[in-house]
Amino acid sequence: MSVESDQKGARVAGLLLAAGESQRMGETNKLLLPVGGEPLLTRSVELLANSALAPAVVVLGHRLEDSAPLVSRSGVPFVINGDYRAGQQSSLRVGLGALGREAGACMVMLADLPRLRGETLDALRLAVQRTPDAEAWVPAYQGTWGNPRVIGAQWCDALRNDPTLTSRALFAAHPERVAVVEVDDPGVLRDIDTPDDYRVFLEESRSDGTGLH
Repeated sequence: MSVESDQKGARVAGLLLAAGESQRMGETNKLLLPVGGEPLLTRSVELLANSALAPAVVVLGHRLEDSAPLVSRSGVPFVINGDYRAGQQSSLRVGLGALGREAGACMVMLADLPRLRGETLDALRLAVQRTPDAEAWVPAYQGTWGNPRVIGAQWCDALRNDPTLTSRALFAAHPERVAVVEVDDPGVLRDIDTPDDYRVFLEESRSDGTGLH
């Protein structure tokens, strides 16, 4: 997999967060729900694997016996967050630590966005190259911010080194450092957290012909 860079040598790593307990889904592990004939986690990992993001890593934790085999088949390496119950920020630090400082900017992907398009990853990656003075890049659909988000190298270092610091705090404190990238992809807003979210997703997929149900 090639790594594209601008004249300043910028590149973008990929970090997929898939360690959470999906508590709002009840007893069901949402990352195992079928999407287009495959588990949602498989779809998310394949999106990362087929992108130009490098290096790349997946963070796992909850129900490792189910998730690890799915990720292993993709060829994308994974690391384990033994403290996944502490929340998403702990998984972010584990992933950034695994990637290391040489990774530069990092696209932080969530594993529960079934409609996210590969073109959106490309748009964000290219935005990093075109606006290197920013420190974060966020996709927006019709003006509303979504995911995944790219964190610049300086912020990645800050998050690695300070366990009390959160990405949310950085975004809130320094909005002037955030570049908003408008995309034609409602999938940046549509995650699956609850049974109702999944039901709506299935209904929409049957009606819009995407074949994802």
